[in-house]
Amino acid sequence: MENLVFAMPELTKSKSDGGMGLTVSEGSVVTAIADIGYVLGLFTTGPLADRFGGKRVLVITLLGSSIFNILCGLFDSVLALTVFYTLSMLCR
Repeated sequence: MENLVFAMPELTKSKSDGGMGLTVSEGSVVTAIADIGYVLGLFTTGPLADRFGGKRVLVITLLGSSIFNILCGLFDSVLALTVFYTLSMLCR
């Protein structure tokens, strides 16, 4: 399972230094909520793949994950990071 551990040094930098100004506890909350999205995604993609075909579900989830990962980088609020990172993890 992926998380924000490798990005944390950059995310915890102050906004004036080019970071998001995230605290470690905020980063932990973002990761915990995203992990819940990841687990929900695991439970839903299997039945969806059975119903619509594995290739179609794979393509849609890859596109969704890519779009939400790009959106994570475009916003500088904790709420936006939480929402888009959770949706990205839901698509994995």
